Amino acid sequence: MGNMSYCRFENTSSDLQDCINAVGEMIENGYDLNEYETRGFRRLIEQAAELLQLIGETVGIDAEEIIEKVEWKSESIVEEFRDLCGDGEDRAGEDE
Repeated sequence: MGNMSYCRFENTSSDLQDCINAVGEMIENGYDLNEYETRGFRRLIEQAAELLQLIGETVGIDAEEIIEKVEWKSESIVEEFRDLCGDGEDRAGEDE
């Protein structure tokens, strides 16, 4: 049975994160995909590319630009986090 429409993206997002974690572990520890996993992994990559292309065509940008925007936003968030953490370290040092 498929996901109900109201939770489709939430459930799929959780499952996708599980796949991302698994790929990270495979990279770190090594893992041989069996035939079924290889087929599913290939389909997942193709579907991710198709999703980015569809979104890009809809909003008038290409998939690479979508990725750049996501990367930029992530970098921006990381920089802000680093700045905040740096401020916390500075304050801690001043208290001593």
